[in-house]
Amino acid sequence: MDMSETPTGTGTIKSVETAFAIMELLADTQQTGVTDIATTLGLAKSTVHNHLKTMCHLDYVVREGDKYRLSWRFLELGEEIRDNHPKYQLFQRHTENLATHFEERAQFIVEENGRGVYLFRETGRHAVRTDSGVGKRIYLHSTAAGKAILAHMPPSASTKSSTPGGCLPSLPIRLSTRTNCSPS
Repeated sequence: MDMSETPTGTGTIKSVETAFAIMELLADTQQTGVTDIATTLGLAKSTVHNHLKTMCHLDYVVREGDKYRLSWRFLELGEEIRDNHPKYQLFQRHTENLATHFEERAQFIVEENGRGVYLFRETGRHAVRTDSGVGKRIYLHSTAAGKAILAHMPPSASTKSSTPGGCLPSLPIRLSTRTNCSPS
């Protein structure tokens, strides 16, 4: 994502958008250098360096030689958010029970800002491997769990949480010719 393509006049703070673009790139690449980040995001190397220096100082990024990676601090924040959810113990216990009883994969997701977020996952002996890691964000219409959430949302909330078409995300993606975005 080239930062020059970021829409202006959105009432957002450009430096915060830049910091998060850098963090998301580090998450995607696992570890990379200033030049690669600058090239990928269309930023000056000095801008990238200053952001990385700040993020290192705050313990959100770790420098290893001439490469940078995200720190484990994000894990701490994510665990804190999840563990402080008032119903976490309840859905953790039920998800574990389902996985044990059926010996399959059981997952718990919630809706946040129009997307599904995996909060807990447990696997039984016969579980199929998927890429549904804890914290991963998905489009609600793309999974059975997400469709169940959409089915219980009022129509105004389910269409407001996505694009004007109803279920399509605002990001460019490839869709099947069978993708149904018509209200039922």
